[in-house]
Amino acid sequence: MTMIVINKPHISSLGENIRISSDIIIGEKNDKIWFEISGEYRELIDDKTCDAFVIAILPLAITRGMDIKINGTLSSQLYYNLTHNLIPILNTFFGVNQKILIIPEEVSRNSYSETPKPRGVLCGFSCGVDSFCTLFDHSEDRAPKEFHITHFLFNNIGSHGQISKEYDREVFQKRQVLPKKAAQLRGIKFVTVNSNLDQVLNIDFQKTHTLRNSAVALLFQKGIGKFLYSSTLRYQNTIVKQTYDTAYLDPVILPLLSTENLSVIPTGGDKSRFNKTILVSRIQESKECLDVCVKPERAIEGYINCSLCWKCLRSLITLDIIGQAQEYKHVFNLEAFYRVKNIYLVEIMASHDPLLLEIKHEIENRKYTVPMLVRIAAWLTPAPISKYYSKVILRYGKTRFIKAVNCILGAF
Repeated sequence: MTMIVINKPHISSLGENIRISSDIIIGEKNDKIWFEISGEYRELIDDKTCDAFVIAILPLAITRGMDIKINGTLSSQLYYNLTHNLIPILNTFFGVNQKILIIPEEVSRNSYSETPKPRGVLCGFSCGVDSFCTLFDHSEDRAPKEFHITHFLFNNIGSHGQISKEYDREVFQKRQVLPKKAAQLRGIKFVTVNSNLDQVLNIDFQKTHTLRNSAVALLFQKGIGKFLYSSTLRYQNTIVKQTYDTAYLDPVILPLLSTENLSVIPTGGDKSRFNKTILVSRIQESKECLDVCVKPERAIEGYINCSLCWKCLRSLITLDIIGQAQEYKHVFNLEAFYRVKNIYLVEIMASHDPLLLEIKHEIENRKYTVPMLVRIAAWLTPAPISKYYSKVILRYGKTRFIKAVNCILGAF
């Protein structure tokens, strides 16, 4: 069997930044995984272990059925979790049957936590609903002080389009402005990480985001003791099966990515996205910085969000239901939203998606007005078709056509 070889990481200087990298061999191909970080966070970086690089390459190893040989140290707890639990679970998720082997040169505790220095709390922060909710839950008296966030993390590891290296980096640079602003307003340190991981893996980000982001967090285990991972779904949606998004596995696999030094902790799974949005609306910074858009290139000048992609519409309809949409007029184009609202309501009322079912439940519970023609259209149209036509109309329909369809649906 061919294998992946990971060599001991090393740190190099790049002006004001540092780069931690590992030379790897994938089959017979020589490659490298690197992460670039501001030099001011050098003291947080773990260069004793290969933990981060093992988790980073794990999706590739599993999908290709390749053992991982480590010419360096792997944390004992992570080694145990990988071999006994994590790999079998990921085999099911990726739909493969062959259990790969992890072959470390050394297994060690290497505990940084034995030092008396206070250890930080890291949270991935994109200015989205999930991350703002994590901030809310870990502020003031809602969590013990040792769980209060000390560092925001913002990564370039595949979440910015997966179009090209240059495009993704450009979006990464633009998108970090708002999280950085929120961090400054809150007095929280802001850490950005740029990497070539997406180019090495070449796997859909949604199927690997939990592993990628946790791999980055493991880089900081010398000075960070907790990594709070904002879960997308509720705990009751957790399921171990072959599917399209690791979010369904988060409560199961996140604790398995912990080491003796770093606890990886899922957060937010106790709340519906609807209730998360209510909490986020109580954070003043969100009214200036909320960024949920998956198509930022379509946003017109003056707005952060395009206001028409599926994530924008989902957030806007929730804000409209709770009477908070006008509070977000500086980040969303509300005119564009109201121009298509009834079209989107058809998709919601016909959908079986867990997140849209939450909204549908709240629509009925709060007696939010849904026109009769919208309900009829949703009843007559199968969910996949309503979703398809919603996307087609919103993306390709001309403005007059959209207005006409929206007005007709809202007529009764």
